[in-house]
Parts: sequence; structure tokens; C-alpha cells
Amino acid sequence: MSSASPLASARKPPADSSNEPLIPESYIDAPSQRLYILSIGLLCQAVKIFDWLHSLISETTTDLTLKWIFVDLIYCLVLKRLRIPRLNYASTAVILQVLTLCLCDGILFGTIHVGVSSYSLSSSARNFYQKELSTSGRMINIRDLFSGDDHLKGEHTVRMSPISTAKINPGKQSFCLSPHSNAVFIPVLLNNTTPKGMLYSLTHLGTDKVDNVEVGWKELRTIDQHLQESLQITKTAKSVDEENNEIDWDGDDEDASLGRENSVGYTSATQKLEKTQSIYHLKITKPGIVRLERITDKYTSHLTRIFPGEVAVALCPQAEFAPDSLVKGTAIRCIGSKEELSIKMSGVPPMSLNWHRSINGRKEYFSIERIEGEPDKQGQTNELRVPLDMILDVPGTHERET
Repeated sequence: MSSASPLASARKPPADSSNEPLIPESYIDAPSQRLYILSIGLLCQAVKIFDWLHSLISETTTDLTLKWIFVDLIYCLVLKRLRIPRLNYASTAVILQVLTLCLCDGILFGTIHVGVSSYSLSSSARNFYQKELSTSGRMINIRDLFSGDDHLKGEHTVRMSPISTAKINPGKQSFCLSPHSNAVFIPVLLNNTTPKGMLYSLTHLGTDKVDNVEVGWKELRTIDQHLQESLQITKTAKSVDEENNEIDWDGDDEDASLGRENSVGYTSATQKLEKTQSIYHLKITKPGIVRLERITDKYTSHLTRIFPGEVAVALCPQAEFAPDSLVKGTAIRCIGSKEELSIKMSGVPPMSLNWHRSINGRKEYFSIERIEGEPDKQGQTNELRVPLDMILDVPGTHERET
């Protein structure tokens, strides 16, 4: 019996080292090696699924396809090289595994299309999950909201709603209430708007009192008709003045001209209006600061966008010689004598004073600029006295007029 065992051991073939695991089982046993390599494979597939979900809202699917083809190829080659028992496949099987994984990667990330319908799992997932209902009632693709420029390719028709705007006093004019005209008309420039009504606020000068005034469509039309009549009167008066062409300073004529100018309003700009623009006027009968608050469109009932702005309306300044400084008794003075006069003014500072004197029919004009009032009456009407010292050094008749 003992003599046969050496012969049996001599007949036993030597172990094939090509089938032994690359890592000897004395270091890591075969079941543990299988557990580790399969865990790494499952981890790679989990990361691949995460990349696929991320690619649904991304455009870089080609790079992901090449990346995972390379990872799967390396994994299969490493698995073949480790020669782990029960996971050691033939070369043909390894090649088939690599081709299958590459095909799955291409279909998964949309690089490879299957069939005549160009089916792609990524494209189908995008179409299924990324359709959302927009505010207009249409189904839109979320991907187009974050990336991609496919929606910009080709020819598109864009429909834009006209912008409705309003601007008060576009000509930056100054307005004041004169004794000859108890109202001023402030222009409002509208774009793509037919007003149903206007709401403006009037802040009284020197106080915090605010009046809100609503002007309807009919009242706006009435104001426009009145202004057209005033414009005709102004043109007629202007032509008469040009025919007379008299250089004569008359305070009453100046006040009347000022009243007509304030009543006509923004007439010079109407000749330069665009097709979508129109001019309406607000009739103001009290001094204060005027602001546009709201304008409603007549046809759409939409609110018009109002440009920030305000207009200050004050009483027109007035000036006259103070009665106590006028010449009393005989109006004869000696040459070289001095006469003290004063002019009484009323208005909102700063003001300017223009006056002239006539000596033997020859007129001399004078002006005083930026006459300030009392500091505690800012924005209010002030009554001031401006002293004038006159030296009578020329013989003749002296006349003075503000």
C-alpha cells in the first residue's frame, strides 16, 4: 500500500498556473475577490445611471458615451486578468460582454439610434419627463429653458404687444396762473394708448395737502376742442402782431400773451408726433405740484406705464411801483437830484425783474436776476420790495415802467 502512493503522486499532473487567480487565495480568498469585483461593477453602474439622469438636462451626451465605453472596457479586461474562479470567462465571452456594454451605453446616452425611427432612450426620457404645462396652456420642454439653442434656429415670428407709456410735460415747459387766464393746460404725451381716464395728484405749495383728481374721456375731449379754438385765436393774434411789428413794451400785452401761451400748451411738439403718439391736456386751475398717478387704456383696460415727472404750477409773478414811492405833487426835479423808488413784487422765487425808463422818448432797459424770497416760504408766493435809486442827470421827461 505504501509503495503505491509514490507512484500515484508521480502520475498526478502539475497544476496549470494560467488558471490560478492573479491574487493568490492565501491573501484574499475567492469568495471575497468575487464580492469586491462585483461591488466595484455595481458601483460603476450606479454612477452610470446618475450620469444618465444628469444628461437629460445636459447636452454633453457624446462625452459620457465615450467615458462609459472606456470604463466598461477596462472593467472587463481587468476582470479577465484577475482570473477569479467562477468569473473567469473565455476570450469570446469577454468580447461579447464588451460589445453588449458598449451598445447599451450608446443607447442609454443617445449616441446610437436603433431602427428607422432613430429611437434613443435619452431622447424618449427627455420627451416624457420634461414636458410641462406653460402659462399659455402649451406643453413646453424644460430642457429648452436651461440650455440649447435649437429654438433659435430657423425663422420665427415674434408677436410683441405695443408698449403703452405716458409722460407729463414732455416739452419741459413752465406754467403759471395769470390774472388774464384762470387755468393752464399741461400736456401729456401718450404712446399706444387711448385714455379712458386720467388720475393726477395736486400737492398744494407749501403744504402737505394732496388733491386727487379724476379726468374722464369726455372731459379730455372737451379740453382738446377748447385748445384747438385757443390755438386759432393765438395764430390770428400772432399774425396781427407781426404785421404791426411795433417795438412797444406793454405789461398788459405781455400778461395777455403769457395767458394765451399757457392755455395753448404743448402745441409746437404736435407737429413731430409719431403715428402711435397723441397729446392730451390736463386743465389746472390751482397752484401746486402736478403728478400723473394712473392712466387706463380705453380698449384694453390695461394700466399705462407712466414716466416719473412732475410739473410745478404757481401764480404768475406781478410787479408794480409801490404807491408810497411814487412822485407826489409837482413832478419837477432838478438835474443831479436823487429819487428813491421801490417796486412791489409778488410771485414764487427765484424771480427776475425787467423794467425800463424813457428819457425824452429814448428807452433804456434794465433787469435784475434771481431775486430770492424768505427762506421759510420755499415754494410759496412771496411779496417783496425792490428799492431803486435813480439819479436824474439828464434834462427832459423821465418815465419808468415795469
